[in-house]
Amino acid sequence: MNNIRRLPLAGVLATVIVLMAVLSTFSGTSNPSKLSSGLLVSPNSESTALYCSGLTSSNVTFLNTTSASHKISISWTTDKGENGSEVTKIAGNSTWSLGSIGKGKVFAVAAQVNGGGVVGTVVSSNGLQSSCSSIGTTSWYGAGFDTTVGSTGQLSIYNPTATAAVFNVTTYSSKGFNAPATFQGLSVNAHQLLVLNLGTQIVNVSNIGVHVKVLRGSLDIIGIQQSGNTVSYYPGQSQLSKQNLFPLVTTENGAKSQLRYANPGPKVISITVKISLPPYNVPSQSLTVLPFSSGEITITPNTAIPANGYASVSSVASDPLLTTLVLGTSKGITLNAPGTPSSSMLFANFNGASIGTARVTNTSKQGVTVTISSLSRNGSKSTTSKFQMKAGETVQVKLPDIAAGEFITTSANVLLATVALKTTPAGVNLLSALNSR
Repeated sequence: MNNIRRLPLAGVLATVIVLMAVLSTFSGTSNPSKLSSGLLVSPNSESTALYCSGLTSSNVTFLNTTSASHKISISWTTDKGENGSEVTKIAGNSTWSLGSIGKGKVFAVAAQVNGGGVVGTVVSSNGLQSSCSSIGTTSWYGAGFDTTVGSTGQLSIYNPTATAAVFNVTTYSSKGFNAPATFQGLSVNAHQLLVLNLGTQIVNVSNIGVHVKVLRGSLDIIGIQQSGNTVSYYPGQSQLSKQNLFPLVTTENGAKSQLRYANPGPKVISITVKISLPPYNVPSQSLTVLPFSSGEITITPNTAIPANGYASVSSVASDPLLTTLVLGTSKGITLNAPGTPSSSMLFANFNGASIGTARVTNTSKQGVTVTISSLSRNGSKSTTSKFQMKAGETVQVKLPDIAAGEFITTSANVLLATVALKTTPAGVNLLSALNSR
């Protein structure tokens, strides 16, 4: 008798199921590719959620990177409790901006996009941009906030979920650890906004690290730093790190650039900062940050570092901590979170400001091929260029169609791209990449 016929029926069925599973792994179906932002390029993908926050003096702009039109359903709220909604359709390869958002000072926007490939950004009046997020967080870190005279450090905390969220806020500064009672057990109702002014509890301090721990729910959080007439939107950091690279740090006369650190742990942390500024050999800078404290290293002005354009600055710490690049002048500063190497970045300039310079860095130990592709918009044709990069190399690139949008891509998560707006002094305003992390 045939051996297979001797098998119990259950065994035969199990064998068939296993064979089907194995064969299915060789099928030709695949998921649509993703942008670095996590948004699906396919216009037929499922809906995308975007969350944006900032001052009501700013506007929210959405960019459709696909050729298909998409429906967007928008709801917004302000710190004054005002609410509104709007439904529109954004055409393929085009932008759409949200109009006036209430009479409050700070707003939060939730956008539901029917399909993928749409990104959003908050454009401030000084030309800086802040990417909208597609996910909430349960642990948010920030460093470098300033509450000295003439400055205000705030957290815009929006609850995108259908239930109330509860969270605690702790801070680290030159005054040490602080967990103010008024910052503990805070609650934000569903689809509502809470604005937390750090200066109410941490008074007249120039470098404040923050940790928001969400106890229940999930939140979208943006830091808002107002320094004189300068406003910057700080996306925060999801985790601590030991190493960071900043390829475009200004050393111009009249500029200010610092690395600000916050140590939320119990260990003393030693930091070494290396500055590459050809043709000069610049000595390394060092710093020790005490437990639950903060500290900074000044790159500009610094008598040990010549004023000679842009420096590439690397920071290595003995243990993970928070790092923020502070740029500006004596009239005001901006906070800039460290970049994360990626395989794809999207830059678009919606405010009309001129681009000063753009640099791409290969952080890997292998050579890579980099592609720069412009998006089609308003009838323009897309363009593509390719070039090779050596291991660890930084090159200056041109982004001629940045008003429409430019993708910078490679095959692995190894690229850092930094774009500086044209300013005097040079390099004090950086253009953020568009993503939805």
